[in-house]
Amino acid sequence: MIVYGTLALVGLTLTPEIGRYVVGAGWLLHGAWDFAHLHRGKVVARSYAEWCGVFDILIGLGLIFLP
Repeated sequence: MIVYGTLALVGLTLTPEIGRYVVGAGWLLHGAWDFAHLHRGKVVARSYAEWCGVFDILIGLGLIFLP
């Protein structure tokens, strides 16, 4: 949570063009975190980890690759 929140705050202080890459990286890292929970089968329900992981990855990729 600290890393994700820090990336979001840093993204707000940068120019919008650069900030979206930082925030997109945060979304991608959060998706990876969700898949780590899915693999371990702990902390959250498997269905939630699957859904959130896919959602986070798609948002992160959209922020990085879409104009």
